[in-house]
Amino acid sequence: MPFPTGYTLWDEIVINHLKVGTGGTTNQDIWIPLTSLSGTAQATLLANGGDARFTLDDGTTQLAGHATLDSAGVLTGFRFKPSSLSDTVDTIIRLWYNGADAALAVGDPYGQYATYDANTVGYWPLEEDPSGTAPQMLDRTSGATHGTTNGSMTSGDLIAGQVGNALDLDGANDSVALDYAIMSSPTEFTVETIAKATNTATEYRLFSLGNSSMFVELRFNSLGVAGRISVHTRSGGADISVQTDAYDITQFHHIMASVQNNGTIDLIIDGVLAATTAMGSISGFPANGFYIGASYGNDTWTLGVMDEVKLHSVYRSLAWAIVRANNEKTPATFFSSVTAMAASFNFGPPTLGPFSGPFRRR
Repeated sequence: MPFPTGYTLWDEIVINHLKVGTGGTTNQDIWIPLTSLSGTAQATLLANGGDARFTLDDGTTQLAGHATLDSAGVLTGFRFKPSSLSDTVDTIIRLWYNGADAALAVGDPYGQYATYDANTVGYWPLEEDPSGTAPQMLDRTSGATHGTTNGSMTSGDLIAGQVGNALDLDGANDSVALDYAIMSSPTEFTVETIAKATNTATEYRLFSLGNSSMFVELRFNSLGVAGRISVHTRSGGADISVQTDAYDITQFHHIMASVQNNGTIDLIIDGVLAATTAMGSISGFPANGFYIGASYGNDTWTLGVMDEVKLHSVYRSLAWAIVRANNEKTPATFFSSVTAMAASFNFGPPTLGPFSGPFRRR
């Protein structure tokens, strides 16, 4: 009997182990766009994707997952969470569908919240209309740290991004404000985003948390150097910056800053360790500002496009960044194959076995 009960159709999704970093990853959410699924899946799935269920290739071990929808409620794909991804053998996942069952509740053990591990404290896909009712930018994790847009943002500022939609920021006053308390006392952390700039002559803040005495920021064109991508921190009175130059920042890049307490601060661009340096102790970020697309004082705004912001309360590895970059920038090669499958049943002739007792003639 296939799982879930009553489902007979599934897509076999093969994750290419060559796209997974050394050592693999555990409990990392994976995105698959609707267009990567089979024609059968696209024709059968409910319009909101609520009937989708995920298992391992054994067909019985259920995985957490949920549909991803755009601002109009149109299905764009799915996110699911394998327990592990190997860098030596392909990982095979089944996406089941029947065109009938309702979506799991967000708090279900296999629903939306469970798709993100406990150390992913915030995930903002930036898929919502920025001119809507505040808070506009919704956090997909159970922490529900939703963001409120600033500036005179309109519906037209929601544009196509690398993964679904993204925000087109004007460099004048557009930003997303969040509750700083989400990371008030970290000992290590990681921030990821996908972004590109419209202008290469001005310094921008892509992400900022803290205040002038203690902060962490992701920047484009730092100190006026065109094409520079950098992460800056200030903790315990010491300023630390890690940077890499000569990137074409008018194109989308996956940027990850991963910080270890009394360890290192790593800047990883498109799955490649671009720069690293020693990091001192982290004693927590003060109550002040937490912004996407601006500095902690809600200034030095980004002129460009922001997409897919994730915040973690742990140091994430290079392997994690490699998986994320390969999955979200080039899903066509991240998945070796996606094949429509169906359960088969044996309707052959019955097998005759021993029989005792009288026959009755009719």
